[in-house]
Amino acid sequence: MSDYQTLLTDVTDKVATIWLNRPEHRNSFSPDMTRELHEAFGRFEADDGVRAIVVTGAGKYFSAGADLGRRGGSTFSRPADLKPIRSLTNFAASAAPYSRSMPQSSHSTESGPS
Repeated sequence: MSDYQTLLTDVTDKVATIWLNRPEHRNSFSPDMTRELHEAFGRFEADDGVRAIVVTGAGKYFSAGADLGRRGGSTFSRPADLKPIRSLTNFAASAAPYSRSMPQSSHSTESGPS
């Protein structure tokens, strides 16, 4: 079900799972990953068949944080052409999707050191 380069996604039994999929870079956030996360959360937020969203990391690590070798502090900036979505209102500041106003529950799991 993934149409992304830096994420894997799946929906099973009303639970959407998003895997950060850059294990060769310890799943560090890149501008592409940030864009894709915004798109994935927007898609799942709009899907009435999704009751929960789980975010985890592919491979040994959950995430090393921002990929500072690329864009540093602007890695988490929302691209100008993407409208804000409720589930990611605080994403740029925290690198984790807060979903207080989102109808689905969201969770993250760590698959190793983060």
